[in-house]
Amino acid sequence: MTNTFRQPRVALGWMTFLVIAVVGLFYVKWFPYYNRAFVAASQHSIGKSILMGTSASTPAPSLQAALDYAMAYGKAICGWRWCSACCSARPCRL
Repeated sequence: MTNTFRQPRVALGWMTFLVIAVVGLFYVKWFPYYNRAFVAASQHSIGKSILMGTSASTPAPSLQAALDYAMAYGKAICGWRWCSACCSARPCRL
């Protein structure tokens, strides 16, 4: 008797998990780039490069260049919506 009641609960749990996962991925991963696609299509650019910064060419491969890139990337992703949720609604400090 308990098996017949358990199956719908398990299925409902998995469906709830999948819905939350898809909605969360959409909100965090895909939605922030939706408007950028239109900007890129009209301007052929999405903004300045975090790899090059303000220089005209890419930096030479080095440990310092890798660390600079890692810091710039960390600061760039810190503006994402998930970061404020993970950091207890405080802005990230890199």
